[in-house]
Amino acid sequence: MKLLIATWGEPKTWRKVTYRFRKEEESNCSTLSLIQRVLKPDKTIVLANDTLVGKSKIINTCTDKNKDPETTQESLNFSGNRYDEVLKFVTTYIEKTLKSFKASANNIWVLPSAGYYPNATVKGELSDVRYCLFTEFFKIFDQLLKEDKIEVYLDITHGQNFMPVSVYEVLKTVLEILAFFVKEVKLTVLNSDPFIYSSKPSFLEIHEVITKQIKPAPYLYYSDKFNFLSPAKGNKINLRTILEPIQEIKKTIPINLKESIPAFLGAIYNALPLVIFYTYLHPKYIETLLAKAIEIYKENIKVKTNNEKIILEKTLKLSPEMEILAVYGMFVKGLQTKFPNLDEIAYYRTKNYIKVPLDSLKKVAFGFMSFNNRNELFLKKELGHLKRIVKE
Repeated sequence: MKLLIATWGEPKTWRKVTYRFRKEEESNCSTLSLIQRVLKPDKTIVLANDTLVGKSKIINTCTDKNKDPETTQESLNFSGNRYDEVLKFVTTYIEKTLKSFKASANNIWVLPSAGYYPNATVKGELSDVRYCLFTEFFKIFDQLLKEDKIEVYLDITHGQNFMPVSVYEVLKTVLEILAFFVKEVKLTVLNSDPFIYSSKPSFLEIHEVITKQIKPAPYLYYSDKFNFLSPAKGNKINLRTILEPIQEIKKTIPINLKESIPAFLGAIYNALPLVIFYTYLHPKYIETLLAKAIEIYKENIKVKTNNEKIILEKTLKLSPEMEILAVYGMFVKGLQTKFPNLDEIAYYRTKNYIKVPLDSLKKVAFGFMSFNNRNELFLKKELGHLKRIVKE
């Protein structure tokens, strides 16, 4: 499978230039069409920010690089007052721009951002981009697990300032988790020569900046809180009331998240397979929690109009636990796919007891945890000792 991910800023001011990629050339305002033609990806995801919202947006028809962009008479007008309307507006804007640039996308992820722009003022936290991205990758992780080989191409040519760094960091973590379950995972980062107002050079080369095989890597971050949301800077709100729906979901979960998730993630690093069975949680609980947190976050975004600008005010911010829960969720999705009897074994656990067949323990140990020499040697020794005890 080939997956292409492109970070996009504001496309309305992009000029037509000639791009070259692997000896192929194309004149366009974006690299995406050429990259798609050369790579023929199975899936393309375009990442955009909610800062693209505006009272009126005109679609760039893509013109010569030394001229201002010519535009059609087609324009998009925003008059909503809800955040779901903002997301729909930005998605439509990107869809129409893609069509104008003769490119396409299977998915457009509009991410929450922050900043002051001519068209909009967005008050919020830039870290929300990272945490929201993790939840989006959690949603499509099932699809990625079906593959034996995955090539991921990240085009950062048009990424807006902080976006390429955030996306790369999240993507690398996701692929390092995926590598536990997929035989071959490869990441290539693409970026073109910078655009300049000059007749030379006659083309901009799209470079393969990074190409690397991704190896499995444990996740080592930890949080002692699992609220998922907190007040954004300058906002005083009753968090207890806002988090009530999340607390109700937590009551239905058969494990203590605060204790079990760090233990689960630590067990991967320290090669403790029995802990995996004891702290395993079915992905449906994680999906419900993440979806509810995102829903509450979006419901508490205020949308206003001031003169000719749209103002978005995010009264809440996503917390690091969103990332940790999504990472945990990707691991358990992978384990559920590779070891189908995990659900059945975990179902019969009690507070202080769980019965795990030795064969199941060995499968998880050597099929999941022996990703380096240290773990492999430790597991062989410990499971060998356990096997002798069982025989006796």
